[in-house]
Amino acid sequence: LDDSIRLACDGLAKEMTQHIDDGEARKLAIWLAGICKRSAGVSTLEAQSNLYLLIDLSTFFQYYHAEKFEACMEIIKKLKCLPLDPDEVQAFVSTFYMVSDQMRLVLPDLCMAVMKLILEEVTRRSEASDDLRLRAKAIILYVGMIPYRFPSQISSQILQLENYFD
Repeated sequence: LDDSIRLACDGLAKEMTQHIDDGEARKLAIWLAGICKRSAGVSTLEAQSNLYLLIDLSTFFQYYHAEKFEACMEIIKKLKCLPLDPDEVQAFVSTFYMVSDQMRLVLPDLCMAVMKLILEEVTRRSEASDDLRLRAKAIILYVGMIPYRFPSQISSQILQLENYFD
């Protein structure tokens, strides 16, 4: 079952990063997650955790593309997969080696989307801008400190967004 989960995670990660809207990989992943829940102990906890995380992130991206931004931020806060406070960055960086390959594939798009969400929220709620600037700073620090190279297009977009928070 672990091989099936790994393949489903690969497909789901590719679906998210290539912005494929047919949702076939997501449907397969959700179906497989149901099997995992009914058949406890059949697969490793690590494989299941990765599957559930990627399903949640695919939900995040569905909401993001539907412009349900508040729901997106709630998902990110609950998942705790990105630092949202500069004080958390070092802990996230030191545990980066535990991040799955599929999550690493999704990470650049996720960071970019969250930065855009933060910018959107700053323009809507100027009274919360200090807190939001700290969130953006945390993500920028994280991107700069992790031992993973983002695609140059996403890196330059994140750097451009950084100017809005200075």
